[in-house]
Amino acid sequence: MGAAAALAGKCGGMSEAPMRATDTMVFQLTACRLALGVALLAGCGAKSPLIVPDVGNVVDAATPSPDGCVPAPEVCNGRDDDCNGLVDDVDRGHDGITDCLNIVVLGNPGTNPSSDFDSWLRSNGARVDRLLTTTAPRLTPELLAPYNIAIIDWLTREYDASEAAALRAWIEAGGGLVSLTGHFFARTSSVDRPGSLLSVFGVGYVDGILDGPVRDFTPHPTTTGLTALPFVGGFRVAVLSPGDAGPGTSVVVARLPEGAVGVAHEQGAGRVFVWGDEWVEFDSEWRTMPTVNRFWVNVLGWLSHQR
Repeated sequence: MGAAAALAGKCGGMSEAPMRATDTMVFQLTACRLALGVALLAGCGAKSPLIVPDVGNVVDAATPSPDGCVPAPEVCNGRDDDCNGLVDDVDRGHDGITDCLNIVVLGNPGTNPSSDFDSWLRSNGARVDRLLTTTAPRLTPELLAPYNIAIIDWLTREYDASEAAALRAWIEAGGGLVSLTGHFFARTSSVDRPGSLLSVFGVGYVDGILDGPVRDFTPHPTTTGLTALPFVGGFRVAVLSPGDAGPGTSVVVARLPEGAVGVAHEQGAGRVFVWGDEWVEFDSEWRTMPTVNRFWVNVLGWLSHQR
């Protein structure tokens, strides 16, 4: 502890007690005193890593990264504070989901209870709002602006070209979209309504009821650790003719014998994940299939650029 005393004396009696010391000094600083601690350590020329409680990342308080980024504790502000290449990767619960997500669910819930899924999202620190539950509201840039993740649930109508363009612009600016379907077997609600928004990304659903479970997965960040997922009365996912969808790449990540049921799409700075069913939301599956939780950790992590 001699080096600790020497450093504390040199810096004018730093009050934080050292957690441990080997050949470097490590101090535990509270968030409210971080600025003072960084200044003191930088002023002393300290090169040791600074461990910040509840953040989960080790940051070097004195040495900027090659691009000039000066590490600081990660907070939810749309920036890469700790200079690790990830934006807003705050995960105090170490559950694999960033605490900074603002999620909007578009449309109504399915016919089966899904309170476990909703509670899980909120318990992980996410803000979750449900909008467009009637036919009147329009999908606009202003509606999407507060959010970084959108989930298409049971839509109430088809959306016009200007509404699809608003969604496309939001995705290309960095938004993330999950599309689910299969709430009813009718083509109108399960294929045409979500298709009116997905066509601008060159993906969509194909009529024809399918059942799983899904066991065929392509290696991808959205499929890590998956062995089986429920799929009950769902639809095939198709990669459509590019048309006016603009630049983008689509990868089939999950299949049934009849064809693709999961597609990961990247366009501009954003990402879209299209799944051919909605049972991954339901309490019955959350309580019996642990892989459903893993599915959502993977998908939300990928959409938020944490994977």
